[in-house]
Amino acid sequence: MNWMTRFTIARRATIVIGGLITMLVAVAGMAVYTVVDISGDLRTLSVSQVERIALSQRWDANVREAVARWQAAALASDSAVYPATKEATLAISADTTEVQKRFQAIESSPRGLELGKQLGEVRGRWLAERDAVRKAIEAGDHASALALGQGSFAKVSKEYLEVSRQHATYQVDRARDLGDEHIAQAKAELAAIIAVALVCLALSSLLGVALVRSIVRPLGEAVAATERIAAGDLSQALVVHGRDETADLLRSVESMRLKLSGVLGSISQSAGSISTASTEIASGNADLSNRTEQTASNLQQAASSMEQLTGTVKQSAE
Repeated sequence: MNWMTRFTIARRATIVIGGLITMLVAVAGMAVYTVVDISGDLRTLSVSQVERIALSQRWDANVREAVARWQAAALASDSAVYPATKEATLAISADTTEVQKRFQAIESSPRGLELGKQLGEVRGRWLAERDAVRKAIEAGDHASALALGQGSFAKVSKEYLEVSRQHATYQVDRARDLGDEHIAQAKAELAAIIAVALVCLALSSLLGVALVRSIVRPLGEAVAATERIAAGDLSQALVVHGRDETADLLRSVESMRLKLSGVLGSISQSAGSISTASTEIASGNADLSNRTEQTASNLQQAASSMEQLTGTVKQSAE
């Protein structure tokens, strides 16, 4: 990355390391936030849904006990069962009313509200049938009480038990469904964190590779340039980019190449001048040698002529 060469190596390393730390902090922050969020949701779920389950089980137990006691009282052949049933079911009825009010305050799901409404409605009809049974027993009309116990009271009791069972089962199923939803949410958020971590890993790898290449590549160019210079090749110029230490090194190598090229050029020029002067000197020496040889030949000829002249003079004198 050419933009990295705008900064010093120390600044580059600081940027890369700072980026890595920032990404790690971001991933860790996401993980912590997810854990806290899921923990909060699970805490809310556990508190609220556990209460709803406990209330629904309590309501269902009250319904079963009340139905069983009043069904026994209606079908009994005498009124001896009635006093104990009346005394026990008064407390059960008061507790069921308290549970119903609490459910109306904390229930929020559409299905839960619907079942609560159905349970309240069938409870009202059951209470009306129960009061009819109670009045028949108190009036000593066991036949009417028996008819109710085998007819309309039995029918509404069965419906009451069924709706109560559905209500209690729904709360347990709802807790399971909410748990599954939160597990799915946790998995999705975990997948998102892993994806972000992988992206950060890829980015950090790219930054690391870019940092190494921004240092190693210019150093390789400097080594190659110095090897060419050592081999005597001064023809290839270096194109330098950036303002970092490696760029300064390449500029120094290029400056050395230019200076060596200039020095070698001067030496070559001086050697050419020396060669020319040597050639001229050699030519002058050859010319001088030729002239010397010519002069010697002339002198020899003159000496020979003198000898001939001397001989002639001697002959003439004789």
